[in-house]
Amino acid sequence: MISEENIQGYWHLPAHPGQQFTGTLNFGPNASPRLHITAAPGSDLSVFSYDTGDYAIWGVDLKGQPITLFGCNRLSIGGSPDTTFNASEIIFGGHVPDAGQPFFDSVRFSFDGLEDWVNIWGHNLEIKAKDNYNLSYKKPADIPFTINDNLHGCITFWNNLPQYHLAETEVHQNTLFKFFFAQKVSTEKLLEQVWTLQQLITLFMFEQTKVKWIYGERDGREYRLFYRQKYTEKEYNGRTLFLLPYRVVAPLLEKTISRWMILTEKLSPITGILHANIDSSGEFVHNNFLNIVQAVEAFHRRLLQDTEQLKNENQVLVARLLDQIAGKEDKEWLEARLAYSYEPNLRLRLKELIAKYQEVLFTDQPPKKSINRLISNVVEKRNYFTHYGSSPKKKENEISQIIGLTTFLKMLLAFCVLDEIGVPPDILKDNIYNRFRFRI
Repeated sequence: MISEENIQGYWHLPAHPGQQFTGTLNFGPNASPRLHITAAPGSDLSVFSYDTGDYAIWGVDLKGQPITLFGCNRLSIGGSPDTTFNASEIIFGGHVPDAGQPFFDSVRFSFDGLEDWVNIWGHNLEIKAKDNYNLSYKKPADIPFTINDNLHGCITFWNNLPQYHLAETEVHQNTLFKFFFAQKVSTEKLLEQVWTLQQLITLFMFEQTKVKWIYGERDGREYRLFYRQKYTEKEYNGRTLFLLPYRVVAPLLEKTISRWMILTEKLSPITGILHANIDSSGEFVHNNFLNIVQAVEAFHRRLLQDTEQLKNENQVLVARLLDQIAGKEDKEWLEARLAYSYEPNLRLRLKELIAKYQEVLFTDQPPKKSINRLISNVVEKRNYFTHYGSSPKKKENEISQIIGLTTFLKMLLAFCVLDEIGVPPDILKDNIYNRFRFRI
């Protein structure tokens, strides 16, 4: 696990190895890396620029371990002998010249809650009698998968070596992912791959996750990596009701990971909003509602809408209407107003999406008028908060309604994304528990 660390050492710019400065690096699970440098008498801090562009700083701790800081920018200004830097990533174990330079062969990493989500254990307890039982452990076999020609990986397991001949002994098992690269990848690319898979596992869990640790490897040598994460501390007790546990997605794991990696760029604005709302609190409920509505519309437009066909059909209709207008100004005005009239409105988008996932969304099948009333409620609330500000109704009822509608739209969007990456509705229907379904 990531813990608070304060590392003293000597620091310099890669281009100025002869100008060393003493300083302390501070970072932790919920804190950005900060490097505080103290200039010795006669030393010159002007080698560290105030440019907005990020740069690298190299260091060596007091034990001789080389450290690389990426994404550094200088904070303090003036004639003080001290200065402070922000950093975005840290690599322990080597000096890397550029975050975009191909460097790593493989990476292993883990998320909190991963053991409970995978739920595969090597422990075995055989009870023969009250005071006669056998307790054994055998590490589970790796679970390999292939993403593309350059990237394959596996779910693997690690266990400690217990101490023998003691009154008490424990065997701990950790679950982790490994990625193997056919060609070396940069620090930026490695962290992007880790983050992308983390987002998919977060969607399957439907619980916020945090990277516990990352170790990259190059030519048999291991490097520890750190980057700042946004996260709210949470205890996993093994009784979490995940949206889709590993046992459900296991037959689809390779397919869903590969599809997720391909669609990341197209889905990222949508899934970014979805992930921000997975564990959203009661704060900013109106913003959360408007954001999730926007994400639902974006999903429909990007992945389900045949824009070219709608545009072509619309051009024919608009041309026919414009032929009926005599005045030039009137014709130009109408043409501008109808330029994007081919786009479906929110009501039509919701009707199409809900019809597609109706059996997954609801614990029972509500009548059509109830679904239409739900859709109208979403549309009216969106229009009101977009154009008029806060509602004149009682705040208690308004907040409760908005939270309920946001939760519904969040689950609708989750099912849309899962279907798009290869989890079919029939599997969703059979494995989504009541926690994630609705009753109108």
